[in-house]
Amino acid sequence: MVNDNLTTCYEAIQRIYRNAIVSHLRQALTHNFGEAAAAKIENIFRKEWISIKAVASERHMKLSSPIVDSFDMLGVNHFYNIFDTYFDLLCPAAEGTTDRTRGQTKLMLLAWMKEIKNLRDSMSHPTESDFDDDDAIHMLYCDRKVLESLGLKGAAVAVHDSRRGIDQKSRALDLSTKINLLQRILINGRPIHYLDNAASSKPGTIVFYLHGLGLDCRDFYAAMNSSYRSIAPTMAGFYPGDPYAVNLDLAGHCACIGKFIDTFVESIEQVSTVILVGFSIGADIAFQVLRDAQWIKNRSVGLIGLDCNINSDTCFISKELAGMDALAPITTVVRIAQRNSAANLSDLRKWLAIHEYLVKVFKKQERNLAPLKALAIEFKNRFDNSEPTVFLDSCRALTESGIVVRCIFSDDDVHRNFIASITSPTHQNLFIELQEHAGHFDLIEEAIRLEEYVKDMVAMADLM
Repeated sequence: MVNDNLTTCYEAIQRIYRNAIVSHLRQALTHNFGEAAAAKIENIFRKEWISIKAVASERHMKLSSPIVDSFDMLGVNHFYNIFDTYFDLLCPAAEGTTDRTRGQTKLMLLAWMKEIKNLRDSMSHPTESDFDDDDAIHMLYCDRKVLESLGLKGAAVAVHDSRRGIDQKSRALDLSTKINLLQRILINGRPIHYLDNAASSKPGTIVFYLHGLGLDCRDFYAAMNSSYRSIAPTMAGFYPGDPYAVNLDLAGHCACIGKFIDTFVESIEQVSTVILVGFSIGADIAFQVLRDAQWIKNRSVGLIGLDCNINSDTCFISKELAGMDALAPITTVVRIAQRNSAANLSDLRKWLAIHEYLVKVFKKQERNLAPLKALAIEFKNRFDNSEPTVFLDSCRALTESGIVVRCIFSDDDVHRNFIASITSPTHQNLFIELQEHAGHFDLIEEAIRLEEYVKDMVAMADLM
């Protein structure tokens, strides 16, 4: 029996990743400590170094490949401790950054290394069956992220190439066997339609996906192909065929979604980690839901905000829909569509994305646009100025309660300027970043990217 994933992962971990990291350690620590570099390594593991040397000595007698120095005795299981001790010397990308940013970079690097060690330990004692696709993909993803963080691009590309084959094979599976579509539950007397992949391969973790204004759970169909239990609810009144929730304001929607999440978290056995992934207005709702949640105690909780609103400049669609005549929306639709002329390829992509959104939402809601307008008005009023006060206050409230918040923004002038303007210290649990070359809808349209966001957050939340 050929264990394809085991073979691929062994090659990536033991030959590409391990050798690249050892070479990096040897070069960086020798540069800083000279001949004392080996002693620095041995001191970190002084309690176990005798046994490490004994194993290495036995290997040296039986194999022709020579052990050159103490660095050659290191294994994947040793990297976490070394980087925890000498991070500033070993991670050149962290130089010149703020203490908070450097601390967050270290946290992420150690999280990836911990995941690699845990999966490598499992791989070292395999059963007769092949290494699980999801575990293999996750291991190689973490490998690549560590190598990229250290500037080891050649090794990172090699690992990514190894991952691609497993990833493509996994995503070629028939999704219909993994996803229970069109599930329905009554929450506060209102029907909530949702997707649920009912995954059980990663017990203890549950991920909720919250959609944007006027959209629904179907935007996260591809994200359901995950090893984590993944559930995507639709806001009341926004699934095709729903009775429209004309009288439901923002607080009412938050209450429904909050009760929906509470129902699943409390009914599923031994939930230790809960991640909310919110897109656009869905992220803003997630802030409110988590602020009022009672189930977060004794659990690792994380929020991934994808292009959440930060000020009036990011509420372009909401501002237009807030002023719309719900009975005669043509003028508003045309104005939105014509706002960005396609002068270049980037503008064309944005123009097409906006048109796709308009077609999707107005085709579904054309008979009753009042709920759409009502929500748009509330969000327009909530972010009624150019200062990100509401956003930063929401982040601070969650992080102070122990929730890890990671906000990822699309690549445009508004978000670039906002991130550059953040100079005051923020909480250690808050991560704010830009996804290079990504448009607004790109943040949710690539299933692999979404899965990577979630995997990172699970590791971060568990470390806090």
